[in-house]
Amino acid sequence: MTKYDLVLQLQEEAEMFDLEVLMQQREEVQKVRFRPGTLAHQTMLNTIYNVTALISLKTAVLDDGSAKSVSEKRLYAFKGLINQYLEDYALGGALQKSMIRLACTYLAFIEEKPLHPVGSHFDGQFLEQQFDQYYCPQKAKELGNPDALCHFCSAQCKKTLETGARAAAKNCTGV
Repeated sequence: MTKYDLVLQLQEEAEMFDLEVLMQQREEVQKVRFRPGTLAHQTMLNTIYNVTALISLKTAVLDDGSAKSVSEKRLYAFKGLINQYLEDYALGGALQKSMIRLACTYLAFIEEKPLHPVGSHFDGQFLEQQFDQYYCPQKAKELGNPDALCHFCSAQCKKTLETGARAAAKNCTGV
């Protein structure tokens, strides 16, 4: 399967989401302010990130990179894990879960961006971006869990005092 094929499949699934409504939703959520590091702030960041990803998916114009191959085995594994994650942890109904699943699939396989937005809070540290590279302070801890979605995330492990030795000992660029 190519990226082009996957985008067409995801766009078909995303037809249920109205582009103007998504843009209005993002605009409204961007007006809200919460203290960084709080659950409310993280929820706001995630919502903006996922809605922006859906807008990008719905308006995607593919370039030369669209012929790039997507591993169907990885995509199948990702779908199983994200569905289980959403079942276990996501609040909201089927529409909300569908939005998150579509956004995360698009981010991981098409845009090759992290599954969490820059600024996401993990135990006092934040996911950061330096130029076109992303660094996550949580990834090294999660890679030992075979059910972690971190295996599909493009972020690099951010070395911290706690994770520095482990991150250096293994390849933390994702699978």
